[in-house]
Amino acid sequence: TAITAWENAIAATVIHYINDTVADMSAEAADYDFYTHAKHWSELKGFALSFQFNRRSPMTAEQFAALHAAIGTAPALPGAENFDAYKQGLIDIRAVVGDVYGFDTADVESW
Repeated sequence: TAITAWENAIAATVIHYINDTVADMSAEAADYDFYTHAKHWSELKGFALSFQFNRRSPMTAEQFAALHAAIGTAPALPGAENFDAYKQGLIDIRAVVGDVYGFDTADVESW
């Protein structure tokens, strides 16, 4: 029970940092802050890595791989060719994480 609750808290935190990263990417050019974007992305990546350590995780190996494929090894920065696709990939994988952990869609979109 404790491990499940802990993993749910981590999943909610991953969703929160996906939302923060997407918000950073959605900022107008004049309001864009690289350091905030990098901070949110790195927290997202760090928390998302923790799913691999629970052998009873509801997240499958395929979903874990898809999550990290979407997050990548660095954030997509404004002006990058893959910027819009990367942002959409984060939004798409956010829904997958929400479904895996049984979170309400409205919560997933607003955390």
